[in-house]
Amino acid sequence: MGLHSKQDFSVSHLDPLLDILISVVGLMLVMVLFAVISARGKMITQDVSVTVFAPKLQNTSPEAQRSLYICQDGRISHLDIEAIMNRLTQLHDQSDNASEFYAKIKHRVFKDQYFSYTIKTFAMPDQLIRRRESAPVVVAEIVPIVRGESLHQLNSPKSKIAASLLNTNVSNAWVHFLVDANSIEVFRAARKIAKQSGAVVGWEPIKITYPRQECLIGCVTNGGGTVELIEGHQI
Repeated sequence: MGLHSKQDFSVSHLDPLLDILISVVGLMLVMVLFAVISARGKMITQDVSVTVFAPKLQNTSPEAQRSLYICQDGRISHLDIEAIMNRLTQLHDQSDNASEFYAKIKHRVFKDQYFSYTIKTFAMPDQLIRRRESAPVVVAEIVPIVRGESLHQLNSPKSKIAASLLNTNVSNAWVHFLVDANSIEVFRAARKIAKQSGAVVGWEPIKITYPRQECLIGCVTNGGGTVELIEGHQI
C-alpha cells in the first residue's frame, strides 16, 4: 500500500472544514441581519400611531327613544320595540288593575314587517315567595318572519329601512345596531344614513340567535340596552 502525498491529504481533508466554516459564517450573518432588521422595526414603530375602531359606549338619557336595528347575514331589519311598548301601554290603560293587564298580555303575539313578538311573564325566585307584592318581568320572545333588506335594497330610493333611519326624531333619538360578522358593509351604510338625521348612533358586535329575548318591563337595564333574561320562572 502506498502513502498519500501531501497534496492528496490537503485536498481530501480540508474541504469538510471549509464547509463548516462557511456554514458558521453564513449563520452568523443571518443572525446579525435579523437583529438589525428587528431593531430597525422597533425604532420605526415607536413613531407610528395606531387607531383601533371599537364600539362606542356611552350613557344615554333615560328619556331617549331607542331605535334598534339588527344586521345579520348581510341584511338589516328594524326591531321595533317601541311599537310593542306602545301596544302594551294601550292595553295597560284599558285595564282596571294590574292583574287584568298581565292576564291580557300573557302569551299575546304581536307582529311587524320583520319579526314576531310573543309576550311572556316571568317571576324571579324571590318574587315567587312574595308574589302578591311584586310585578312579574315582561319579556318579548322574538323570532324573524322575513329577511331584512340587503345592501342593494338599503341603497335603493324605495328602502323602508333608510326612510325610517332618516325620519328618526333627532331631539330624543338613539339608534343602536346589533351587528354580526357577516354584516359589516350593510351596517356601515345604515350608520351613514342614520348620522344624516343627527341621531346618536351606537353599535354592538354580536352573534344573534333566535328566539331572542328582549326585556320590556321590570328588567334592570344599562343605558337602555338589550337585556337577556336571567334565570326566572314563567308564570
